[in-house]
Amino acid sequence: MKSPKRTTLCLMFIVIYSSKATLNWNLESTIHPLSLHEYEPAGEEALRQKRAVATKSPTAEEYTVNIEISFENASFLDPIKAYLNSLSFPIHGNNTDQILSINVTTVCRPAGNEIWCSCETGYGWPRERCLHSLTCQEHDVFLPGHHCSCLKELPTKGPFCLLQEDVTLNMRVRLNVGFQEDLMNTSSALYRSYKTDLETAFQKGYGILPGFKGVTVTGFKSGSVVVTYEVKTTAPSLELIHKANEQVVQSLNQTYKMDDNSFQALTSRTPETDIDSSCSRYTLKADGTQCPSGSSGTTVVYTCEFISAYGARGSANIKVTFISVANLTMTPDTISVSEGQNFSIKCISDVSNYDEVYWNTSAGIKIYQRFYTTRRYPDGAESVLTVKTSTREWNGTYHCIFRYKNSYSIATKDVVVHPLPLDLNIMVDPLEATVLCSGSHHIKCCIEEDGDYKVTFHMGSLSLPAEKEVNKKQVCYKHNFSANSVSWCSKTVDVYCHFTNAANNSVWSPSMKLNLVPGENITCQDPIIGVGEPGKVIQKLCRFSNIPSSPDSPIGGIITYKCVGSQWEEKRNDCIFAPVNSLLQMAKTLIKSPSQDEKLPTYLKDLSISIDKAEHEISSSPASLGAIINILDLLSTVPTEVNSETMMHVLSTVNVILGKPVLNTWKVLQQRWTNQSSQLLHSVERFSQALQSGDSPPLSFFRTNVQMSSMVIKSSHPKTYQQRFVFPHFDLWGNVVIDKSYLEKLQSDSSVVTMAFPTLQAILAQDIQENNFADSLVMTTTVNHNMTMPFRISMTFKNNSPSGGKTQCVFWNFRLADNTGGWDSNGCYVEEGDGDNVTCICDHLTSFSILMSPDSPDPSSLLGILLDIISYVGVGFSILSLAACLVVEAVVWKSVTKNRTSYMRHTCIVNIAASLLIANTWFIVVAAIQDNHYILCKTACVAATFFIHFFYLSVFFWMLTLGLMLFYRLVFILHETSRSTQKAIAFCLGYGCPLAISVITLGATQPREVYTRKNVCWLNWEDTKALLAFAIPALIIVVVNITITIVVITKILRPSIGDKPCKQEKSSLFQISKSIGVLTPLLGLTWGFGLTTVFPGTNLVFHIIFAILNVFQGLFILLFGCLWDLKVQEALLNKFSLSRWSSQHSKSTSLGSSTPVFSMSSPISRRFNNLFGKTGTYNVSTPETTSSSLENSSSAYSLLN
Repeated sequence: MKSPKRTTLCLMFIVIYSSKATLNWNLESTIHPLSLHEYEPAGEEALRQKRAVATKSPTAEEYTVNIEISFENASFLDPIKAYLNSLSFPIHGNNTDQILSINVTTVCRPAGNEIWCSCETGYGWPRERCLHSLTCQEHDVFLPGHHCSCLKELPTKGPFCLLQEDVTLNMRVRLNVGFQEDLMNTSSALYRSYKTDLETAFQKGYGILPGFKGVTVTGFKSGSVVVTYEVKTTAPSLELIHKANEQVVQSLNQTYKMDDNSFQALTSRTPETDIDSSCSRYTLKADGTQCPSGSSGTTVVYTCEFISAYGARGSANIKVTFISVANLTMTPDTISVSEGQNFSIKCISDVSNYDEVYWNTSAGIKIYQRFYTTRRYPDGAESVLTVKTSTREWNGTYHCIFRYKNSYSIATKDVVVHPLPLDLNIMVDPLEATVLCSGSHHIKCCIEEDGDYKVTFHMGSLSLPAEKEVNKKQVCYKHNFSANSVSWCSKTVDVYCHFTNAANNSVWSPSMKLNLVPGENITCQDPIIGVGEPGKVIQKLCRFSNIPSSPDSPIGGIITYKCVGSQWEEKRNDCIFAPVNSLLQMAKTLIKSPSQDEKLPTYLKDLSISIDKAEHEISSSPASLGAIINILDLLSTVPTEVNSETMMHVLSTVNVILGKPVLNTWKVLQQRWTNQSSQLLHSVERFSQALQSGDSPPLSFFRTNVQMSSMVIKSSHPKTYQQRFVFPHFDLWGNVVIDKSYLEKLQSDSSVVTMAFPTLQAILAQDIQENNFADSLVMTTTVNHNMTMPFRISMTFKNNSPSGGKTQCVFWNFRLADNTGGWDSNGCYVEEGDGDNVTCICDHLTSFSILMSPDSPDPSSLLGILLDIISYVGVGFSILSLAACLVVEAVVWKSVTKNRTSYMRHTCIVNIAASLLIANTWFIVVAAIQDNHYILCKTACVAATFFIHFFYLSVFFWMLTLGLMLFYRLVFILHETSRSTQKAIAFCLGYGCPLAISVITLGATQPREVYTRKNVCWLNWEDTKALLAFAIPALIIVVVNITITIVVITKILRPSIGDKPCKQEKSSLFQISKSIGVLTPLLGLTWGFGLTTVFPGTNLVFHIIFAILNVFQGLFILLFGCLWDLKVQEALLNKFSLSRWSSQHSKSTSLGSSTPVFSMSSPISRRFNNLFGKTGTYNVSTPETTSSSLENSSSAYSLLN
């Protein structure tokens, strides 16, 4: 609508004129002195041809012109109308031009801060406008599917008010009398009597409808007596139809017993008919009976063929598509709830085809789509409006609208919401108080809005009356509780307020704890805070404390007091500044409102202005800062689309709370509540993802503490996305680049938004209590559409902390640390760094920064590749060695398990080898589910970590079993235990203890998703120190076994009287002690190096040594556990020797002349034997226990770092 800013009133009218020549006439000369201009809808010609009339004279064209007049003085309206009504038509112009008619259609007047555009008599807004626009008043309800008379603001596109067509209302009403057969006979006296009386009453009632033409009774049906009738009018409205129905009941004789709740109406349009003497029109009415298939969407081609008297032919085709108009049913019948309760409305369609489904209020306000869901079924569809927490704003009439092409099906339902305070909105005082058994205490419950409530206080089974007190907006219910009224003392009781509304629904307040005490130790007394003993700590709502507060704008939050000596001292102040508290309450109300989308922009503007004014108060109030973060978090979930102006208000608020004056407040805030900085960052990201620039220029925002730039992706050849952010006050800058090849994969009109924050990284570091952050920007880049194709973003950071360790490119992962957030390096790597500048490449979008970390070697570095080679080659060789060990044990089992000690020794060796083999196999599984050290399947990673943890622990516990068995056999020599008992104890210790430790570790950490590391399938170290569940048992076992070895060697070399076992038994014991003595120090060294890699700053040599020792333990098991044992060697030789030299081998063995490489007389064996005794004294084997292998790559390092 083209109107000057000072316009106070405008009107639109239609001029219809006829011309045989070119359109050329001057409106200014026709209607003088008003300045007129043609209204030109966007993209459409204001002048359009209406219809052609065939006459004998030259062709005449008839045109319709929409004219808009705008003027400042509203008193001009009536004279203009009078002048137009006085004109005589047609008005002849130049040559053959003539004006056929001029009619006023639409008048727009100011109404407060709004403009209301109403239609003149006989005209109405098209029904599409009524459905999608706001009507002037909520009570201005229009009949579904028809015109409304008034809209707020003139629509920017589309027609003005249109001439209303005649409407036929097919109605019915029930008479609560018995049905008689004569009512089926139109000629019977009873039928004529009923028809006459009813039509008379109908004429009186429906005569009030505008454009009323008449009413006719069409028949009677059984079911009591159902009267069907037709009402012809032009502009029906629900309100007038309801009034007309009431008058019909009053006008009709009471003997008819008309049911005033049974009126029903179904509308249909009367087709327009034009008859012109100069042409002929042939009309065929298309209806559903002509649809061949009877299914919706069928297109039928109608051919109109004309044959003249002389045989000339002409034809034209008209395509008609038949669609099924949905019949909607709403359930339940009546909805009456109280505030805080939930309700749902189900709208059921009998057809499944629709283009759009939405819900409106009676005032035309569109319901936000988060409140309803729609489902399509083969034979129908349904839409369910669900409100979990109803408020008074939900009180009213709701329209369920199914649209298919240009057909609208509408059903309505009334919802009654009775006032009732929400439990969270009931403020109680005190929260907790000490009451003397001989004293009394005032208790109260307060709400913000008054209502018709019955309020009582309840203490156990006691019900106490409440006295109402109104203080401006605050309404309180009080009671003076006297401890003398109860029969107990030295007890804590809970007191509640109980609110009951007119609908008999109720709600309970939060509890008030009263500690009844005798009072001997009371030292602190205050009329507001109350009484207390030394050291007593109580909390009070800030609005009921000693802090000044106004009932119009009360402060929020809680303040904590402590009784020190004889005075109450403030221990902690979590009070929220009054304007911020008011905004917080409004935000909580807004997110429950059906019109939250409409209210959000205005609210965010008020928030920005208020926060800017209150910067000083916020910098001294951590609770107020936390409230602002909660507000942004609540509101960021509301919008589906955010315009540029709204986004600027959000960033203005963020700029204030990230300013230097507020940084110290952040420190205090994060000591009291965690996750606040992560919560703020997540909120800002959600707002940016909802940003829709549309046709407006890309939004740019530059402030001291936040900057933002954006770009809209167009379908035709998008440019490379390049943004630069400079913060001179912080000596920081950053660049973001996304190549156009990746932008081409995005949907057209997608918005790419980047924001930069110079102070946020320090705040995030405080939140996770890390000190290894670099002094750099945090830059967050988002796209408002989901990305399904591979993506790549390049960022360059100015790094003010270039020294001190390795630089990492990281992003903020909101799911880490039990969803409190943390830095994560998945999908990011450093491309290059030249001192002050660091360039990062990432394959996803979110918030990025850089960290200085002395952590593990880069997987892509030479050292990382070397560790990978060592790990994977070692694991492969270890698996082959362990498999060989198990095969050897199976072959020689009967030959080497002759006594009880040997049997248990080889049982332990077999289980150690089997456990390590399974653990190494799971390591191969880990390699398969990790791609470039990024986890591909989280569930498989958790399973692999659990089994690796379990079987590595089993290795250690079986080695402990071997040591304890050695200790038992040598120290408790006179105590005999059966083989089955020893075996049961061994299996319980070897597998039971590891299983218990593994399950407890999993159960304690996995619910918070901190069981595994961020990018490695092994026990977490950074967040939960779960790795200690492996390291501590392993190292304890190492220490225990070394101790046992020392004791056993000493015992064997210096036996006491009576402690000499048999020679074979002693040989086995000495063999076990040698195995433990050799492998335990080796295992201790392995995990000693492993633990050093956990701590930052570890020399890279330790990583290499640990990797080498860790992966070759399978080989150690084969060599020292099997092949070093002389009995195993003899058994193998006997098993596979040839008959021609078997006797000679047996002889040489018995004489000790054979010296295999692992025999006692071999050089290698001699070096180990010298550690424990004289060479050749005991001709026994030396089995090896194992050390466990953890991760076997650069991932292995990561497991321990």
